[in-house]
Amino acid sequence: MEGKRGMVGIFGEMNQRNFEKQLEYGKEFEDKFARWMIEKGWYITPKYLFSDEGAPLLIGKNSKYAIPDIDAAKDGKRMWIECKRKKMMFKHYATGYAVKNHECYKEVQRITGDKVFVIFEDDANRYDGQRYYGNFIDELEKHIYETNWKFEGKNKDHIVFKYPNAFIKINF
Repeated sequence: MEGKRGMVGIFGEMNQRNFEKQLEYGKEFEDKFARWMIEKGWYITPKYLFSDEGAPLLIGKNSKYAIPDIDAAKDGKRMWIECKRKKMMFKHYATGYAVKNHECYKEVQRITGDKVFVIFEDDANRYDGQRYYGNFIDELEKHIYETNWKFEGKNKDHIVFKYPNAFIKINF
């Protein structure tokens, strides 16, 4: 383990601190978006109310799936919202997240019957400067730029969506 301290992943104190900072950074956006939704008349249940460590799960007999960040309801409608706080790719007008997460969101949507919306906060959008954009996963899948993309320094496969084609601009 000693030689793995500087690696990306679960090994080493430095990585744990960076991971905790990333979680806090992401939670700030989740909280900001949840407050905006409440102002727009939505009722929300943020998942961080249920777990300080790890993601709350949708658990079945033979499987379990991490749920998106926010469960939202208004006027007889219900949806899940996943908040992503990340910058668009440097050399491509695209952004995304881990394929494993996408597969979980699709299963949560299938099991519950409630759509999953993914919103991004991007403070470095080089294309048009739009800071907030997102879409339902069914729509995102119509604009896949690449799947199983391995980013430098990350061991997870990513699914990446083309900007601006895949996204709805969101102003709040």
